[in-house]
Amino acid sequence: MRTQDMEQAILYLKPDQCLKSMNNIGTSNRPDTPAMTIAEDLKLSPNQTTLARAIGCAGVALHSGHKVALRLCPAPAGSGILFKRTDLAGIPEIKASWNNVVDTRMCTTLGNGEGVIVSTVEHLMAALSGAHVDNVVVELDGPEVPVMDGSAQPF
Repeated sequence: MRTQDMEQAILYLKPDQCLKSMNNIGTSNRPDTPAMTIAEDLKLSPNQTTLARAIGCAGVALHSGHKVALRLCPAPAGSGILFKRTDLAGIPEIKASWNNVVDTRMCTTLGNGEGVIVSTVEHLMAALSGAHVDNVVVELDGPEVPVMDGSAQPF
């Protein structure tokens, strides 16, 4: 399956359908063969990656217009992408997961079930995916990721 076809399929499937489809990538012509993992089928590294050191930036939040500081910190294997709101008491956390999406109007908003949210995560998530970063802590001092130039490139 071409990358473009997979991206189009992801856009039109519910998350649980997406996961089922992705578990069988490349095995549609071999029904008697057990499903391969995504890493095996796409020849991706099974190793997880993180950052070598913490990096940061600041910019303006697209929807609120407030200045926001963002810091990306290395994280242990298996931890995934974790957002931390450093502007709130107790520094609440929100795991980057499709089941934590609470709104998609105008941007993707993640929430932790306790009313804490992080919005406009799309470009940062695209940059992390493109760089094959599996594990990172994203510290934000506001409710929205800075827009930077409107693309994933600055991240």
